[in-house]
Amino acid sequence: MPAMAQTYTVRTINRAPQFGDVAASRSGVTIFQNINGNVTVQSGGGQPIRGPVRQGLVTIRCQGSGTPNSCSVAGNHARVIVGSLGATGRALPITRFIANSGTGTILSGTTTGPALDFLLTGWSGSGNLNFTLDAVLPVLGDDQSVDNAGTAGFYIYADKDPAFPSSGLSDVATIAVRRAIRLVKIRNLRFGAIVKNPGGAGQVTVDENSDNSRAVGGTYPPTALPSPTFGRGLLSVAGEPGTNFNLSFSPANSLAMSNGTDILNVSLVKSASGNITLPLSGELEVGLGGTINIPKAKPTGDYEGAVLVSAVYN
Repeated sequence: MPAMAQTYTVRTINRAPQFGDVAASRSGVTIFQNINGNVTVQSGGGQPIRGPVRQGLVTIRCQGSGTPNSCSVAGNHARVIVGSLGATGRALPITRFIANSGTGTILSGTTTGPALDFLLTGWSGSGNLNFTLDAVLPVLGDDQSVDNAGTAGFYIYADKDPAFPSSGLSDVATIAVRRAIRLVKIRNLRFGAIVKNPGGAGQVTVDENSDNSRAVGGTYPPTALPSPTFGRGLLSVAGEPGTNFNLSFSPANSLAMSNGTDILNVSLVKSASGNITLPLSGELEVGLGGTINIPKAKPTGDYEGAVLVSAVYN
């Protein structure tokens, strides 16, 4: 009777984990995890942006002989090990792998951690079975690197249990990294001091594109006093040059300013909003202006309000 034998090999790494586009933290390391093809932040100040994101997938082949085929004999299993190799760019080496059953069944062993060692089974004869592979990847912050990409290598070896595997394939997990987007207020929108016209309603406008520009108008223009200071609001957005982001204002068009008991409505205008591409300098200044209609009967007082501004990569 001929002896039955089987061999187990890493047939292919169908897909290496891919983390898509992320924004780094301004400082310190961000740890991203790709679980089931979904990238989230485990810790740190970075954020995922968009795909392409992929879960890892690995195929193990059993080549058997005899009748019944030795690959299907109970007690014959593939032993699989997974480990980290070096990293490049913004990425640090993978700190944790997670393996789950695919068409093959993970029988036992270490299936999560910095190195994996487990048994894979389920063959009914010579052929291929697979398992999925997730990964956790640390990424350097803007204070540590300016690279816009990173890779982290890993290996997968297989052999017949109980032998310790010593050969297989390697690949790299990939990630595209953008500088953290930073939004800084330079100064507030200020209308200064306005004296109502006793004849009736008027208005005051601060231009969003020019510093220290204020105009009065309407049927009964009010009087604009030279102090305190007045002028447009100004903010700075900085990030990855040439990339698209969304700049939003809340409220977007009309701001209710209050003196505690009464309201003045401001029609807001912005020098830029919505989807914007950062210039090659990586920095953009945005002005905020507006117009106030001042009714004759509006009570005097100090009116103020707040606008929430946010900037996120598309």
